[in-house]
Amino acid sequence: MDNSNSTIGGAEATNYGSQLEFESITNAFEKLVEQYNAIRFDISSVVSSYTTIHEDIYNVAEEKRASLILLPFHKDYSTIEDAPEIIHNEHCEINKNVLQKAPCSVGIFVDRGLGSLLEIKLRIIMIFIGGPDDREALSIAWRMAGHPGTQLHVVRINLLDNVMQKELDEECIISFRHKAVNNNDSILYSEKEVHLNTGEEIPTLLNDIDKPGYDLYIVGQGSGKNSVIFSRLLEWCDHPELGVIGDILASTSFGTQSSVLIVQQYLVGRKRVMRKCHEVKSGTENL
Repeated sequence: MDNSNSTIGGAEATNYGSQLEFESITNAFEKLVEQYNAIRFDISSVVSSYTTIHEDIYNVAEEKRASLILLPFHKDYSTIEDAPEIIHNEHCEINKNVLQKAPCSVGIFVDRGLGSLLEIKLRIIMIFIGGPDDREALSIAWRMAGHPGTQLHVVRINLLDNVMQKELDEECIISFRHKAVNNNDSILYSEKEVHLNTGEEIPTLLNDIDKPGYDLYIVGQGSGKNSVIFSRLLEWCDHPELGVIGDILASTSFGTQSSVLIVQQYLVGRKRVMRKCHEVKSGTENL
């Protein structure tokens, strides 16, 4: 368990739900602090408008020197079968604004009833395709694997066409396999040798990977991936702020019951262009 305040600084800055939700999140962190004395927990409450709340999130994250801002996905999925999903379009816009100029890495969490991390034996799967976001996602998954009872399976899919990113990915994977896989029986690593020209086979591949069943997916948002394949697929995404893989996993049509954490790594000068979350897609949209 990492003793930094990375997720704490992010979580406390993004409580724009009801008081009940705020108290629920607070109680979860208090239980975490009780179990791990090395963790520091601060509470910040800020009243802000939807149009400027992302600026307050930036300010709190910088003040607390957070390394991760954690945001809730704008759709609430009920654990009750056939129950309608609840959509908060204003939260989607907040997420989009935060992703644009965040002072640190950002995670968007799709909650499908994950429950308390202190009470379950968590089964995590991390899909690694490549690029800075995936390397950050792997780092977070690796930290979480240090929690007792947690099982981590990292699946690498080779699709990246950027030579420089491939070299960085290789260094990251080699370090992970040497330090984590070889020294921890609860961590697994596998690779999928696939040849995708259009990316159409990606949902099928993810369905095959999903068969064992997992509690949590951790994936990168997608910057640095194969530009041709993923730019084409992004045009069909319902939620481009999640990236291609995150959008597939968050879709109700995918069929998984797993929660999903989508990670965007902080990069100086990163530019993001996203359409408004509630816009209706058309064939003429430019992303």
